[in-house]
Amino acid sequence: MEAFMDVLASVWVVWLMPVFLLLVGFGAVIFFHELGHFLVAKLVGIKIERFAIGFGPRVLGLKLGETDYCICALPLGGYVKMLGQEDFKPLEEGQQADPRSYNAKSVGARFAVISAGVIMNVIMAGVLFVVVGLVGKDFPTSVIGGTSAGMPANLAKIQWQDQQAKQANLKDTLQPGDRITKIQGDSVILWVTGGKITNLSEVMMTSLLSSPNDMFEFTIQRQVGDKSHIGKADIGVFQGKTLMFGIQQAHDIVFNEAKDIITDSPFKKNDRLISADGAKIKDFLSLNQIDRELTGKPVKVVVEREDENVEVEITPTLRHADNVFWLKDGPKLKGKVVGIFKKDVKQEDDSTETVKKIAFSIEIADGTIKDVLKDDLISALRILGMEPRLKISSVIEKSPANKAGLLPGDIILLYGDRSTPTLRQFFEISENVEDKKTNIIVLRGNQQKSFGITPTKHGKDVIVGISNTLDFEHPVLGYIQEGSVADEAGIKKGATITAINGIEVNSWIDIYNALTSQAGKEVSIEYQLGIRTETASLGVLDSSKFEPTDYSFSLFSDNAFFKPLMVKIVQPNALAALKWGGKETIKLVLGTYASLRSLISGYASTDTLMGPVGIAGTAITVGRERPLIDFVYFMGLISVALAVFNFLPLPVFDGGHAVLLIIEKIRGKPLSVKLLNIIQAIGLGLILILVVLVTWQDIARIIKGLW
Repeated sequence: MEAFMDVLASVWVVWLMPVFLLLVGFGAVIFFHELGHFLVAKLVGIKIERFAIGFGPRVLGLKLGETDYCICALPLGGYVKMLGQEDFKPLEEGQQADPRSYNAKSVGARFAVISAGVIMNVIMAGVLFVVVGLVGKDFPTSVIGGTSAGMPANLAKIQWQDQQAKQANLKDTLQPGDRITKIQGDSVILWVTGGKITNLSEVMMTSLLSSPNDMFEFTIQRQVGDKSHIGKADIGVFQGKTLMFGIQQAHDIVFNEAKDIITDSPFKKNDRLISADGAKIKDFLSLNQIDRELTGKPVKVVVEREDENVEVEITPTLRHADNVFWLKDGPKLKGKVVGIFKKDVKQEDDSTETVKKIAFSIEIADGTIKDVLKDDLISALRILGMEPRLKISSVIEKSPANKAGLLPGDIILLYGDRSTPTLRQFFEISENVEDKKTNIIVLRGNQQKSFGITPTKHGKDVIVGISNTLDFEHPVLGYIQEGSVADEAGIKKGATITAINGIEVNSWIDIYNALTSQAGKEVSIEYQLGIRTETASLGVLDSSKFEPTDYSFSLFSDNAFFKPLMVKIVQPNALAALKWGGKETIKLVLGTYASLRSLISGYASTDTLMGPVGIAGTAITVGRERPLIDFVYFMGLISVALAVFNFLPLPVFDGGHAVLLIIEKIRGKPLSVKLLNIIQAIGLGLILILVVLVTWQDIARIIKGLW
């Protein structure tokens, strides 16, 4: 009985309650929209034949007086059927209008009826946001977690406003922990908020709704000890898939759950970091200082788990320093990214066709600027031209990798026809064998295992379903760069390094530490290849071959998921909540129109559009995984979206009817019935095509998520 109740509770939480919230929420949004039409129509004396929630066959309802109040089979909208108003039935010339029909009323009365639904949705959104303001909701904090290399935010210079900051010689670039308090510039979001920034969502909306040449003045607050310093920085936007500043989200020191992802992480959801090797961790910025002091030795990390302290030992990850870039053809660049842009690159299979690819401008030590395609930079660890093998760090549930049987921790020995592929080669193989079953061999523990896997294409991406890291634990060479120090010394791919100048090595961190200790000396490397033991001489290990400062350590790898740093925004009283709710409503209405402008202008991707299926899926997810107040806020967003989209000047939409009424007012008479029928048919066709396209995109997005 207890097991049955547990299953029932799980079904309620996972499905029944979210679906119930979805039906109630969407029903309310649609109901209030149609209620607006209904009330104003009644007010001006129009006969209401039907008030329906949904479309299609009538399922149930009640007829009161002259109006049928009902629920229909397809819960994708609703309508108020007024006498004389035909959205789906062609009109006939010479039809006499009943005095109580929609068409018999004045243009002003009809315009009021048409507008009432949109106005009611805006009012509903405002009411919901007032409720959210009173209860309080968590938003991503406006604290900066970092900046992306070469992006406008990364290159911006801060002009400090107080003398103490200038005397303290504070860094003039944006740093993790800086808080954005104000943004000034040409944006509808900033017009509503007065430029005041309370959360990161407002920052992201500002960039998304801007234009590529826009420039904004940021006010930055930096806390140093007990002193707060204020600075200003001019930041532009970069147009990638969307318009962005290049500001990264700040994170908390609490671990999150990797949704639909299988990992071998020793940490659990809601584990809170307490200390690392005895050093107290008070916030995410503390990890930067800890990383700087790492030597590669295992670190004892203490987390708080369900009111108990749990100790976990983890080995740091070795990586390239932030100012070191390795090209895929071998040379090393040492410097800083001073720009990012899109470069036209010829397609390999067609010399006349070009595609735009992301490129960096890197300023190297002598001041020379070198432009490098992002695709030409390697992200893997490279020492003396040697790289580790790939290892699977996580597997997406229900993906091709998951169905094949791959697990986190598996080391990739062969994929397709290539042994120990690099990350770039792995992607290339996946694209070449899409939708074809191919072989993958992995090392799991001490055993080799072979699997058949079918990478599947969804949209522009070929999905395998794994995240790759590197096999740092074993000093086995997965790749040797041609012409590198190791290659010229005769070291071969697949070799296992056993010693450096007699110093035993058992991992890549051991390799790094041994080379560091022998820098400036004659160095020889012992390695095993098959059953043979070989020795390779590197000569004097000078800085042209190996620089310890080219590398750094990180305590947490990619499979450590941290919760975003949030701030709770709550209003102190009803008046403040009313003001906040009103601003939020206006901001989102104007923001929705601005986002449509960005889509039309090509500044934003149509991939962001959602149809009924996508919206319903998101609503269920929010209802399942987030607090109830988040669902209330989401319904406010939907109410705003319905108001905006329904008032677009498209036939069949309320906005289309409004345009026809304006034309009628200007002409002094309505358009001919024949023309109105043509407009109506075209409008229905366009709407049908739009619904099919966005629904297909919703389904494709869901399928991609499953794979």
